[in-house]
Amino acid sequence: MDKSLKPKIKTILFAAVLIVLMLVTQFVAAFFGSAAVSFVTVFMGKSLDVQSLIPISLLVSEIVCIIVFGIWYFNKYVKKDKNEGVYESGLKKILNFKDLVFIITLTVAGFFLANIISQFISAAIPEAGQKFKSVMDSVLVDGNIFGVIATALLGPIAEELVFRGLLVKNAKKEFGLIGCMVLSGIAFGIMHLNPIQGIYAIPMGMIFAYFAYRYNSIIPTILAHIINNSIAVFLPKIYHGDMGYITCAVLCLAFLAVSVTVKKCFFKKELVIS
Repeated sequence: MDKSLKPKIKTILFAAVLIVLMLVTQFVAAFFGSAAVSFVTVFMGKSLDVQSLIPISLLVSEIVCIIVFGIWYFNKYVKKDKNEGVYESGLKKILNFKDLVFIITLTVAGFFLANIISQFISAAIPEAGQKFKSVMDSVLVDGNIFGVIATALLGPIAEELVFRGLLVKNAKKEFGLIGCMVLSGIAFGIMHLNPIQGIYAIPMGMIFAYFAYRYNSIIPTILAHIINNSIAVFLPKIYHGDMGYITCAVLCLAFLAVSVTVKKCFFKKELVIS
């Protein structure tokens, strides 16, 4: 085997390990979280609504993932950079008008692209679309606050720590920008374990990886991911009509045009990637 391929294969295997570790962590945390809530509910003499356990178990699993992978990421990268005196706050890098507009508009463009992909897959594989809708309904049933927090806030933080934090940081040296985007996007898609999210998560994952690489921080990616998931959660409650292919395509191109214009006109040079 070509020696130059070994580091790349090692990085890909690391991505596979991260997927497995996150899924196992989510499953174990959700199982014990559901068991604990069930025990307390029964102990207090209240009726147990099994359906309500899904949002709670998801919330618990995301919290545990944030703790586990957050400690890993902090110790491996943040603490190391601070000790070496090279740490830069990701928040400071984006707290200006041009960066925020660029991140928000490109994220929203990606959201509508993902929406188009989702509609195509649902049309091609109706059972996959129905299953995905059923899963989301069980998580966000009647606007369940636990489901909303887990989906719109905690999920993005946990996933970014893993796929744009640990994975992209590890892959930078061997793959560069495009390689990191592709690897992170594919790993992110696989992690979702269903055809619809598994496919439309790839371009979103690539956009998030671009932010992580460009800004050398997961803060922009967490912001972008929260925006994306929040739109997915709250847009159906605001807009009750059928947002078809054409509407999504027009909105996607409009937001993409704004993001490209902002980048072209206001970014004089790319940030140096350490």
